[in-house]
Amino acid sequence: MVTKVQYTVDTELSLKLFQEGASAQENFDSSIAGKCRDGEFGIFYQMDRLEAYGLKGVFFVDPFPALV
Repeated sequence: MVTKVQYTVDTELSLKLFQEGASAQENFDSSIAGKCRDGEFGIFYQMDRLEAYGLKGVFFVDPFPALV
């Protein structure tokens, strides 16, 4: 028997980082790319892991930060 799973991720910039004065690049690196002291575990990492196993995911991208 096969179990069906739908992998979905909300992908958005951080309002808190924006309010604290982080640059757009710093916000992207932290919120989207998931960069931290131990590596990078955000959207690109997740897409690579899914692809390695022949899987797909759905990434919802919040369009509202484009207005800022």
